[in-house]
Parts: sequence; structure tokens; C-alpha cells
Amino acid sequence: MGVRVVRGMLLNALIALISYDIAGAGMVDVNASWKYIIDNKGSASDMTNTYNLNINLDQEITETISLNETLRYNIQIDEEKETTQSVTPNLSLTVDNDIFLFDLSSTTTIDIDKEETDEDNPISVRCSVNSAWEKKLWPDLRLDLGVNDIDDSGNFDSGLTLDWDLDIFTIYYRFSQNTSSDDIEGSESKSMDHNARFEASQPFWDNRLILSFSQQFTINNMESTASVDESGFAYFQIMTWTQTLSGYDDSPDKGSTALTANNLLSDNDVETDAVEIDPGEEDLNIVIKVNREQIDIFYIYTKEDVSNPAAFQWGVYYSDDDVDIDDTTEWTKLTTDAPTTYNSSKKRFAVDVSRFYDTYIKVVAVNPPSEITVTEVDARRRVTSKGQTSVTEESDKTESITDFAIDLSITPDLSISCSTTLQSTDSSDGDESSQRTISSSVRWMPFPDMETTLSVSDSLSQAIDEPDETNRSYALNISSPILPTLDVSVGVTRGEKYEDGAHTNTNHTFTVTSTALLFPDLNADLNLSATLSDDIETGKTSSTRNAELGFTARLNPKMTATLDIGATDDSESEEGIPIDIESSLNWRVSEFLSLNGRGSYSWADDPSMKLILGASLAPTEKVRMNFDVEHDQSEDETSQTYSMGCTWNMNRHVTLELDGDYKTTQMNPDEAAADTNATKEEDENLWSITAELTVRFSAL
Repeated sequence: MGVRVVRGMLLNALIALISYDIAGAGMVDVNASWKYIIDNKGSASDMTNTYNLNINLDQEITETISLNETLRYNIQIDEEKETTQSVTPNLSLTVDNDIFLFDLSSTTTIDIDKEETDEDNPISVRCSVNSAWEKKLWPDLRLDLGVNDIDDSGNFDSGLTLDWDLDIFTIYYRFSQNTSSDDIEGSESKSMDHNARFEASQPFWDNRLILSFSQQFTINNMESTASVDESGFAYFQIMTWTQTLSGYDDSPDKGSTALTANNLLSDNDVETDAVEIDPGEEDLNIVIKVNREQIDIFYIYTKEDVSNPAAFQWGVYYSDDDVDIDDTTEWTKLTTDAPTTYNSSKKRFAVDVSRFYDTYIKVVAVNPPSEITVTEVDARRRVTSKGQTSVTEESDKTESITDFAIDLSITPDLSISCSTTLQSTDSSDGDESSQRTISSSVRWMPFPDMETTLSVSDSLSQAIDEPDETNRSYALNISSPILPTLDVSVGVTRGEKYEDGAHTNTNHTFTVTSTALLFPDLNADLNLSATLSDDIETGKTSSTRNAELGFTARLNPKMTATLDIGATDDSESEEGIPIDIESSLNWRVSEFLSLNGRGSYSWADDPSMKLILGASLAPTEKVRMNFDVEHDQSEDETSQTYSMGCTWNMNRHVTLELDGDYKTTQMNPDEAAADTNATKEEDENLWSITAELTVRFSAL
């Protein structure tokens, strides 16, 4: 029958339900809003009008059956008087009784201004059935189905879940199946997953001994089909993609904390803005994390067709550190000018990174010539085919995880815990690996006010074509309230790393943490740490020392102030010792007025200062106002931002919101003289005003 036929049936049913007996049983909610935005970009000003109308109808057909129908109409008019209109209907049916809970929902979006809307409207249908009985030793069951159809791609998924608690042990099983297709790429994939877990826990001797055990199995079967293009290649999606990050950095070969998670780059949406490439900013860095899976092509989708794609240069870097990205991450340059093509019809760059195998890949827009908006990124593996129109691949993967733990309380002051984890992975492509982790700890309180904890762990990782890696750690921590107003904790940790049995690295970490009550309304926290690392293979040693001191003062019942000072000394850093100071003040003057301020200063090679002052005012119960002023100064530029917001609840049906902000930016004289980029102005003023009026009411 097809997804589009289902869409038509659902739309007709929704219209009929909304128009039928609208004043009968149930509640109709109508919500209409008007938003007006005016702002400037550079020297021009843009105005946008947006109108929204929402109709919501709740109906209780019986005590156990209910319906919800919503209809949202949106119209947007830009500064060029161009109009964009869309209608989004939604239908939900719920059946709730003592045996099961049934939910069915469907939604679609109709772009009225587009031609052939019947071929372009996305639709989503979800259905789930949950067991509703509350019987001891009875299993919980769930069945769910879902269909998503967006433009030229479709997805169908189904699943069955069993969760059975039998007191001593629990059983969990999940079966899921997914089928997806992409008509543009000419690809289709089918996957089937089984996940089973058994858990048991039993106390003995009045809970003095607790034994825990769990076993988990995961089986994945996948079949992928990709069409062969005119050059004889088929492209397959990357299956081990687990993380996407982006940030601005002109030194991509060094570690950077500027990289942050950006899921908009990997949400299969090539229309929504995800990140900007701006010649006035530092170079855009995009990073994805995979499990050393082959990558040949890296796609970067743009919102608009790029007029000068040949002028864009893309650098490629990689890292095999399987850790979080930070300033210590080591990046290796693959190339600063990768072979690149641009497809105008699909609006995407294709960066050739042939035969890439590593954990992280970083793609950098080097000195971009113009501003563009990136909406999505993708990575593909290339397969050569001769005389075929499509290529099909099958893969199987099995994973097993075993956990066993013992917790023993010998006396109230002495306890021991030990745990073991075994994990193994086997796949049809020969990627076999295993991990074994053993950890134990002893907690001892020799005195009523002193607690001592000794922990030991040993972890072994083995993988084909990779050296065996062993990590061991030994930690001792002692904490005690030395005085009624002073708590101190001291710890030392030794870590060792081995590769194929050879000792490669040793590190020691020393920590001191203390909390003190200096006065009845003044608290202080002091954290000191030092890490010494010794690379045995190279004979290189390094050290990192960190100190943090913080104060929290309650000046009066309505005023609180904080002061935090931090400093870090890294022996491998050439930037000296950065020192950060941050302070804040919050003052609730009355029930109607609150004042707050926050300031920070960073001493480093690139010092920066930030000062924020804010006020919240409620002159009446229906009016709320806020004012904020922010001063931001760095070595390169200085900016001030002024913002104001007001919410006026005229009555329970009408609400008016006003927001405005004004930002001035000035480049420092030395930086302005050194800047040769003609596209960046020395001084820049940006402003925007937004007004939104909302009207809502309900009727039986």
C-alpha cells in the first residue's frame, strides 16, 4: 500500500476527527502567536514575520480510549516579502486498560508553497503496546513499530522487549529489526539485533556478604546494498561512528578544548544549520570518532550552493588516542590540501581521505574564502566493482560481557569488594578483541573519624594486529575531619602501562582536598593535585600541577558571593602558568528585584576578561523584566553586549514578549593593523529586536 497512501489515510482521518463533533466530549485548545524580528547583519537590516496557529483537541471516547488531534499552521514572511507556509497535523490514539497500554501516533508536515507536496512531505508513524498488569513474577512486555519517510529516504523499525523480575534474578531480552533506504544514494540496509541479559544478586549472613553476577550477549546481523556509480564505485556508510564534534581552531595539529559535541552535524538533516564557516573566525574543525573503520570519502553538506567551491581548501588530521578530546590529544597531519570535489545538485563537498584507518579523523576548512553554512557531515567506505549495478555486503557481530562482584563486610569498620569483567567481541570481518578487568578495594576505619581506602585494578586489552595493552593502578586515599570545621582528604595513585608485557609508562598522581568552615557564613575549598609521568620507552618525563581555591560567603540572608582562583602548571606547555579568577554576587533585594554580577579574568599568553551585570524586575505579578550588560575583552578584540527582555501576561489568554540586544565589537589596534582579511570589519555593531504575541483559549 505504501507510506504515502498511509499518509493520505491518516490526514483524511485527522481532518474528519477534528471536524466531527468538535464541541462534543473533550477540550479544544487554540494557540495563536505572532512573532516579529528585526535585526541587522553588517549594515543591512532584516525583518521577519512569523504567524503560528495551533489547534489541539482532546477527546475521551470511553474511560479507556482517548484521542488527541493537533493541527499547526505556520506562515513566515521575510524581508523580501517571500512567504513560506506549512501545516503539521498530528493524530494520537491511546487505549489504557488493566491488561495493556496501546499508543498510536502519526505526524506529517505539508509545505504549502512547494510543488508536488504529496511527494515531498515527511511522515512519521509510531505504535507501541505495553503490558499493564502489575502482578508479581509476571513479565513486562513491549512491542513497538515505527515508520519514517523523509523526502527520498525511508526507515522502518520494529522491536520486542521482555523484562522479567524473578526476585533472585532478572531476565532481559530485546529483539529489534530495522530497514532503511536512501533513493538519492541508491543504498539500502537491513539490520537485526538480539540483546539478552541475565542478572542475579544474593545476600548472605544478614547482608554481610553480597554476591552479584550478570551475563550479557549481543548479536548483530547487517546486510547493506549500495548502487555502483558511473566510475565503478559503491559507497557504504560507516557503522562504528559514535561521536561528532566541531570547533574553531587555527592550530589543528595541537590538542584543543575548543572542540565540543555537535549532534546537528550527524542527525540526517541536511536543511538545518549546524555550524558556520566564517573567514572572520578561526578555521572550522570537524571531528568524528570511529572504531578504526575504513573511511575513503568525507562529505560536508552546505545549506546553499557554493559559488566558488574550488577556492576552499580542506586539511585532514587524525589521532589514535581512544580518549576524550582535550589539550593533550595528539594530532597527526595527513594533508593540508586534500583532493576535493563539489556536487552542486547535492550541495556537498567530497573530501578524499582514501584508506583512512584510525580512531578520530579531523577535517579543517583552511583559510576559507567566504562564509558558508554547514548542515551535515557524512563518511563513506568505497568498494570497487566491475560489471555490477549494485554491491551487497553482510556482516555479523557477537559481543559477550560477564560481570562478577563480591562485597564482604567483615566488621562495621572493615569491608572488602572485588569485581571482575570479561568482554569479548567477534565479527565476520575478522575484528576480534577481548578485555579483562579485575578491580578490588579495601575500606578500613581504624578510628571513628578516619577512613582509609586502598584500591587495585588490572585491565588487559587484546585485539588482532594490535599489541596487548595492560593498565594497572594502585590507589590509597585517607580522609578525616581533622577539626569540627575542617575536612581533609589525601590520596596517591600509581598507574602503569604495558604493551606486549613491556613496561612503557608510569605515572603518579598526588591529591589533597580540604573543606573548611572559616566563619559561620564563610566556606572555603582547596584542591591541590600533581601528576608526574615517566615515558620509559623515550626516557621523557613530564609533570602537571593544579591548584584551585574557592570561597563562598553568605553576606546576609539575601546576598551570596563566591570567589574561585585556579592555576595550572604543565611542564610541556610553553605558555607559562595560566591563572583564572572568577567571582559572582547574587542579591535578592526584594520579592520584585534581584541583582547579579559575575566577572572572570584569565592570565595567560592570550589574557581575557569578562564582566556580566544583570537585574531581574517584577513590578507586578503579570510583568517580568530582565536587563543584562556583558563586557568581553581578549587580546584580539573587545565587545559589549546589552540585552533586555520583558514578558507581560496581560491575562490568562494573552501574553506579550519583547526581547532586544545590541552588541558592539572593536578589534584592538595591533590586531586590526595585522589583519589582512578584507572581509572582516574592524568595528562591528549588531542588534536585534523580537516581539511575540500569543493568544490562547480553550473550549468544551
